[in-house]
Amino acid sequence: YVELSISGASKELAFEILRQKKEKEETIKVKILKANKGGLITEISGVPAFLPVSQLSKEHYPIVEGGETTKILRELQKFIGKELEVKILDLSEKENQIILSEKVKELDRIKEILKNYKMGDIVEGKITGVTDFGAFMKFTKEGLSLEPIEGLIHISELDWKIIKDPTKVVKVGEKLKAKIIEIQNGRVSLSLKTLKKP
Repeated sequence: YVELSISGASKELAFEILRQKKEKEETIKVKILKANKGGLITEISGVPAFLPVSQLSKEHYPIVEGGETTKILRELQKFIGKELEVKILDLSEKENQIILSEKVKELDRIKEILKNYKMGDIVEGKITGVTDFGAFMKFTKEGLSLEPIEGLIHISELDWKIIKDPTKVVKVGEKLKAKIIEIQNGRVSLSLKTLKKP
């Protein structure tokens, strides 16, 4: 009985420490122990912790053609034994599980970089992706040695005329100048048309 109450108390203490880390939004370093099709498995203070695929940072997200689960698992297995920086997204003492996120950490970093930008800034960058709703552009501001970040040029901001196919206006790898029209919660909206004559 004494042993049981000690292990129960230490588990309670572990969760209390983890709750504090979550509230303070502390970054924690974890070593990945296993992987499954849904994400990566580790543990913090002896408590099982799960990092879902959807919560992986952009640089670690497995890009697999067709989204084949066996290929995704193969990509995720490459993280076993590696250390990742994460934050606690959710935790449940009842279920004895912690849900982690690597994205939260990334968003904090982006918000920090964005303090150097304001609406109306003209930025220079490269088109990184084109979708049916617009284009993504990685940009920096001239004279600032900052890490490039990505913004979205919505289809309605590509040109003054109505665009049906964004690939007709921009191409991946193309270097362009754009104007920041909105910065909200770590997301940047850019415009090409405001730099063109209507």
